[in-house]
This record gives sequence, structure tokens and C-alpha cells, in this order.
Amino acid sequence: MGFPPHLIVMIQSLYTNQEASIRWNNQHTESFKILKGVRQGCILSPHLFSLYTEQITRETDVDQYGIEVGGRKISNLRYADDTALFAKNHEEASKFIEELNKAGVSKSLKLNAKKTKYLYIGKNHQPISFEEENIEKVNTFKYLGSLKADSGDNTNDVNARIGMAKKRMQDLVNIWKDKTITLQLKIKIMKTLVWTVMTYGAEGWTIKKKQEKKINSAEMWLYRRLLRISWRERRTDQSILEELNEERKLLNYIKKKKINFLWAHMPK
Repeated sequence: MGFPPHLIVMIQSLYTNQEASIRWNNQHTESFKILKGVRQGCILSPHLFSLYTEQITRETDVDQYGIEVGGRKISNLRYADDTALFAKNHEEASKFIEELNKAGVSKSLKLNAKKTKYLYIGKNHQPISFEEENIEKVNTFKYLGSLKADSGDNTNDVNARIGMAKKRMQDLVNIWKDKTITLQLKIKIMKTLVWTVMTYGAEGWTIKKKQEKKINSAEMWLYRRLLRISWRERRTDQSILEELNEERKLLNYIKKKKINFLWAHMPK
């Protein structure tokens, strides 16, 4: 990959004759040698693992696989050991997996068929197999915290994010109860600690009227929890917004995130 020899030697020295022991009940086992893996807690380890998987990917010749997105061919997405492969059809997907595994085995990394899933967008899907074992087909799967669906719909992800935001809101109940914290500060805390949970990955959402309604409803639920208003009180949304001196802003916040994301990735 073009790294200078002195840098390679320096990194090799970190992994030469490594030893470790296990501490249990304030006692240590005898030392043993570490022959595989990267060092836990070392800031260099994620980069080394990324280089490791990059070399495997290069040996697979990934350019012959993938799908066209905006005039650019994308064959894979990788973050640490989370890898997503893209293929136009079942035959290409099977070949891609076989070649990637072959390159990985040469570097002591083997693909686990049981932990591998595939999502097919379209009709007339056929099974994808690896080493005579069918890979499980799923309708949705989670990648880096976001739910992806074979329908291309974001409803599952939106619902999941709303659920996580509500849980975070409940976890912070002691803050909402605290009368020494001003209302404006509570709103800022909510937007910082709760809205960010709900809108994670929202840059990739395609928001339809149904999702807009869910998001607006979730925003008012959060405001009600902040004010600790019971549903029995039959308060209107408008009266709650007036008490908070707020407007509905969550949907616009999400749209702004989408615009900022697009702007950041546009060619300048």
C-alpha cells in the first residue's frame, strides 16, 4: 500500500513477542503469547484492522461487482468488521462472496455463513448459497444502527428511532422532575440528548406523509413527557407549544440534516 519501511518496522515491533495474562479474583495466570488480533484499547488498532480488510477487498477485485448510484459504482461498504456487499443479481452476489472469502482465507479470515444475511430488492428472488449452505434471506437488517428494508421504505427505521427516543426520554425522568432546572434548559437538554437519538441516520430517510405524521406525533409526546402532562388532562398540542414557547421543529430539523448531508457530499 506504499507505507514507508521504517513505519512498518515500528508497528511490527509493537506486535513482536506479545504476552498477556488473565486477572481473576485479584490473581494472575501465567503469561501466554498472543499470536493473533490487534491490541485492545490501542488507538492504532482500528486503523490496522481497516488496512487489513482493505487489502482483502483489493485482492477480490471488487470493481467488477456492485451497483450504480449517481453514476458511481458501489460494491461494498465497510466500517470495522461490519461489511455490506452490493450485487446486481444472485449469480454476482454468490461469486462476490466466494471471491471475498477466498481472499480472506489467505489472510486467516473466514466468512461465517451463519452470521451472513442477504436482502433482495425486487421480485423473483433466488437463494444465495455459500459452501453448499444457503444464506438466510431477511426482509430487514440493521447496518450501523439503521434498519434497511427490502421495500426501500423507512417506516421500520423511523419507528425504531422513535422507540429509542422515548426510552431515552424516560431514562432522563429525574431531569424533567427537577424544579431547579429551568424550562428552557430542559428543552435544550431534550434536543441534545433525545432528538439526536431519534434522528440518527435520518439523512438517508425518504419521508412520506405517513412518516411526517409519526414524527410530529413523537415530538408532541416528548414535549408532554418533558412537562409531565398526563393524557387524562386532555391538553391540546397548541396549548403545550404555547406553554413551552415553542413551535413544531423536529421535522424541519430532520430536513435540515438531509440538506446539510447532501451539500457536504456535492462536488465543489
